[in-house]
Amino acid sequence: KENVTVKRRQLQKETNKDIIQALTQELQVEKWQIEAAVKLIDEGNTIPFISRYRKEATGSLNDEILRNLHERLLYLRNL
Repeated sequence: KENVTVKRRQLQKETNKDIIQALTQELQVEKWQIEAAVKLIDEGNTIPFISRYRKEATGSLNDEILRNLHERLLYLRNL
């Protein structure tokens, strides 16, 4: 049972890496920007909040890019 949990966590980490890589290529921004935006989204922050008040964390990703990122993130996570 414990071994299954460890394997599941490892698979989740690999999947997250693949999603980050895909988003980086699709949106043509830096990997650190995607990682920061995903972290903020996962923490429950809204796209308008991130766009307005977390520019320093995301490297000034604009509202349009953040919305595209969020849509693609949801899509890729649900595959």
